[in-house]
Amino acid sequence: MTLKLLALPILILIGIITSYQDFKYNKIFNHWILLGFIWGVFIHILLLFTLYIPENACLTSPSYTKQVVFNFMSAISIGFLLWKYNFWAAGDAKLFAIFAFLLPLSFYSNSYFPIFPSFALLINIFFIFITITFFKAVVFIFKKHKSKKIKYLDIKIKLKNIFLKKIKHFKLILFLFLFFNTLKIILKQFFLLNINYGLVSILYLVIIFLLKKYILKIFKKTNTTALLFSSIFFLFFYSLIFDIFLVIQIIQKTILLCFYFFIILTPIEQMLTFYLKLEEKNKKKKYYFASWLFSGLILTIISKGSILNLIFNAFK
Repeated sequence: MTLKLLALPILILIGIITSYQDFKYNKIFNHWILLGFIWGVFIHILLLFTLYIPENACLTSPSYTKQVVFNFMSAISIGFLLWKYNFWAAGDAKLFAIFAFLLPLSFYSNSYFPIFPSFALLINIFFIFITITFFKAVVFIFKKHKSKKIKYLDIKIKLKNIFLKKIKHFKLILFLFLFFNTLKIILKQFFLLNINYGLVSILYLVIIFLLKKYILKIFKKTNTTALLFSSIFFLFFYSLIFDIFLVIQIIQKTILLCFYFFIILTPIEQMLTFYLKLEEKNKKKKYYFASWLFSGLILTIISKGSILNLIFNAFK
């Protein structure tokens, strides 16, 4: 009997039931969370006693069970932080932790994050939520514009002003991405650290995007023009001394990250913010997040990792 056969049926069962109950009763009941936790403990005790080694487990980890525990604790911590900052409800945080605990680590084989492999699961959950909500926002605004409840010109002006405000921070974001790609190349060339570009880029992009308000405050009084030009001069001399092709690679990857940030993420963020504020005014704030968690779980099982990592690898 494999680990997948032990874990997947109970995962699917809990996912279906909690999604239904969240939709019908607006609540995730704790006894399903408890069932998942007890079953997960039983599985890993069984593995320890039978000396079973799961397929495709992380080879760098001294113990599969130890890696599962680290992943579970990380999921609890991240889930708590997302609950504290009102990204989701307490029941959603607990359900995410149980999904992370029960899902075998072999399902992260295409994008394995050390310590917290379920970061791929988290990415997939919010990828589905943001994608579906974005399309709902587009349809909503189109319908409201058609019925003349929202003036298209007002929306266009608001989004344009917000976007122009983001462009003012372009120099700082460009410097941060340029610094990141330069550091990655140097670590790889001089310290022989073979870093997975897709995984690290996703993590860095998410951190910059989520913490951009705090980053802008930190660098508020900093001369970003000087920072940017100093990094450009460094790359220029680096190309003269070492390898110009590496510098070209750095520039290409920086342009790609800037494209993701300014052309894709920023407009989507503003569209979603505008739509969610309207929904909040209309008292339609419930999103039944258990279904998004379950959808992210299914996407992770199918893709065996983060969907964004597959996208990054396709364009790297």
